[in-house]
Amino acid sequence: GREKDLIFKGGQKVYPYEIEAVLAAEEDVPPGGVAAFAMPDASDGADLLVVAMELKSRSWAGAEQRVRGRLVEALGLRPDRVAIVAPGALPRTTSGKVRRAACRALVEAM
Repeated sequence: GREKDLIFKGGQKVYPYEIEAVLAAEEDVPPGGVAAFAMPDASDGADLLVVAMELKSRSWAGAEQRVRGRLVEALGLRPDRVAIVAPGALPRTTSGKVRRAACRALVEAM
């Protein structure tokens, strides 16, 4: 993982790929359909943990709560924001990797 991608949350240091791996294992998440990143809190500049993820299922009801529960259970982390989007909505490189900076811009615009 790259040092600049490191997220500081609740006294913990976590790499985005750790969060992404937990959520990518969920059955209705397409391959490469998760991006985790930090966004600065407008009030104090601290890291906000944001997760953007694609869901194949049309049933998004309760998805945000499921994501939060899964991350608390697996990593002891509670995301500040969860953005659920349609499959293919997350920006990717030509090789298919999620572009976190572009995902951050997408979430900021939501």
